[in-house]
Amino acid sequence: MRNLAVALLACCLLPAITTAQQAKSAKPENGSAAATPLVIDWLMQSDYGEYRRLTPGTSPKLLTQSARVTAEGDGIAVNWASQKFVVPAAGKVVDATPKLKLAIFPDAAGRLHWFVATALACTVDGMEFLFLDANGNGKFCEENVDMMALGPRGAYAWPMLRNMPLIGHSYAFRHTGKEIAWTRTAFSTQGKALELQNALNLARMNLGLLPTINDPVSDAACQAHCEYMHANDEMKHSQDRTKPKYSKEGDGAARTSILTRKNNPAAAIAGWMGQPLHGRDIRAPWFAKAGFGFHEGGGAIRTSGLTTPEQKLGGPVIFPPNDCRDVPLSWASGESPEPRLDATRAPGFPITISWPWGTPLKATALVATLELREDDTWKPVKIQASFPGQDYPAAMAGFDYVYILPVEALQARSTYRLKVTVTTTSDEATRETCFTTGTQSDARQWKHQQQRD
Repeated sequence: MRNLAVALLACCLLPAITTAQQAKSAKPENGSAAATPLVIDWLMQSDYGEYRRLTPGTSPKLLTQSARVTAEGDGIAVNWASQKFVVPAAGKVVDATPKLKLAIFPDAAGRLHWFVATALACTVDGMEFLFLDANGNGKFCEENVDMMALGPRGAYAWPMLRNMPLIGHSYAFRHTGKEIAWTRTAFSTQGKALELQNALNLARMNLGLLPTINDPVSDAACQAHCEYMHANDEMKHSQDRTKPKYSKEGDGAARTSILTRKNNPAAAIAGWMGQPLHGRDIRAPWFAKAGFGFHEGGGAIRTSGLTTPEQKLGGPVIFPPNDCRDVPLSWASGESPEPRLDATRAPGFPITISWPWGTPLKATALVATLELREDDTWKPVKIQASFPGQDYPAAMAGFDYVYILPVEALQARSTYRLKVTVTTTSDEATRETCFTTGTQSDARQWKHQQQRD
């Protein structure tokens, strides 16, 4: 498993784990790894938990206590816990208390954010992780409190769960002083369905999103639909009961899954990640359980009907995540239904806006601005801002997506900032994010190594 994990993290190759290996790893295994203390001195982001922005004139909560933020020269002053510390625009790690360090650093648009700076570096089965003391209490691996990040300089973190699905296995972690003790249990997926799950989890981990655990019942249903698609040489979100390989379970999976004809699971994930509709499903922060199937040139991932959100999210959630780097310049082709108003144009990379599934919210208004930084100024970028009732193509009738498409391809190696205000049937929310593009030749995926210098 160590060699598999190293290969995954180095070049995103996802070799299949054989049935024999699965059988050998079926029972939980235990181990431990050395944990090296360190202080994070770069920007760490997360879509989970409270918004960690520091803006002059505001009083955000730092951990459990409110802080008062004021302008101070080119930076800010923070009054918190009976102390005052000044942070320059370039950022700084401060001793907030004798036992607590806070890191405050800018994103690509110059907005300062904070997080607890104490962490442990650890290598488990060849995979490098950071374990973060998110609440600053000196403890690590606390469920639904502390966080994890992929890589020695990961930019994005996801919450600690009692059982963390990672690559090939689910892990339970426990901090024992100088070590991280772990217990691992192999996934029940096999062959290319396992490759599909691993590819999805790696992409999500790189973006600070909870990896997904598989549901065996849904796996079987997805596999049944993949066999149906192969037998009938068709890719549809339903089955015809008069055709070979029809099954009630497969038909149910067809209606709740995203589908691909690609025979390469990693390529399928990379393609979906760059699309505004299919991508929104697999990039959802609350997407923690799925079904996986694959059969001779056809794959399926069940994306709805399984998951109860593990975390409370202060939605809406924007993708790409704030301060994301190497964002592709344009979208991945082949999206259906057609989300563009003008299908003759090749738009820039799609920006999606979403809420936890099952949330009874409907967008009633959407105002968005996208700007490109040119030297010290910000230039407006033409966009298609769509939701049902506003700039919504006819092909999208019956769907409830909120998304933004830059009308033209994005510029390479450039920084963009976005401001979105969404009014729903119950409230109004404003989000501001930024991202930096890569080049046209960059792969349509993000690796944790790309996110930090």
